[in-house]
Amino acid sequence: MSRALLRRLRAAYDSLRSRIWLRVNGRPPRIDVALLATSLPSAEAAVVLMRGAVGLHAGIAYREEPRGWRVLHLAMHERLTVDDRSSHSEWAYVLPAVDPIELEVLAAFCSVRAALAPNVTYGFRFDESKFEQEGNLLLGPGEVGLTCATFIVAMFEHAQIPLLVRDSWRTRQADLEAQAELVRLMREHRLAPAQHLEALEREVGCMRFRAEEVAAASATSARPVRFARAEASGAQVLRDFLERVA
Repeated sequence: MSRALLRRLRAAYDSLRSRIWLRVNGRPPRIDVALLATSLPSAEAAVVLMRGAVGLHAGIAYREEPRGWRVLHLAMHERLTVDDRSSHSEWAYVLPAVDPIELEVLAAFCSVRAALAPNVTYGFRFDESKFEQEGNLLLGPGEVGLTCATFIVAMFEHAQIPLLVRDSWRTRQADLEAQAELVRLMREHRLAPAQHLEALEREVGCMRFRAEEVAAASATSARPVRFARAEASGAQVLRDFLERVA
């Protein structure tokens, strides 16, 4: 069986699996997507989305006095970045279905993380990596870093807000292709040392937590969210984002 045929079969299986889940469970409640430049979240923190090199890119918008709203995101390997309001035109957000006090804790963690500006490495595999109580990133066995999306998941978990049931996730053909393309771009633009890229390449094919699925999970009250629900809600968030952001 050729690789091209295998890719088509896997893509068809992924599509069929999603349709079956929707038929059995029904469509999940609609999640509103708003532009950060035209309206601000009523909560202290929210997951935000923008166009990325491959798919969507995600971060956490949080309120910090006296600076106002800022966006913390893992832009690339060892590039934990804080954007101020001048770049908010690129971001959209979903309003989180999270207790306000928990969001205040999350915003405080974001503020501390931005002040410390630690080096956060980039990696696909996300099984056990987490932030320790002191705030240091503890990578799981055999894991080399975080993506923009898993950085958000780890930050929420650090604030005692579990978003996802990690072990319910499934691999998808499109995710394998996205990971391979990211490695290619990072190598082409020399965005990470060769040794790290080799380790990252070995992770291609592992489960991928998409930015829109993480955003959708933050807006779901019944958490942590399993794969099928996050996939369905994430697809709606992606469609609405693309409609709102030209």
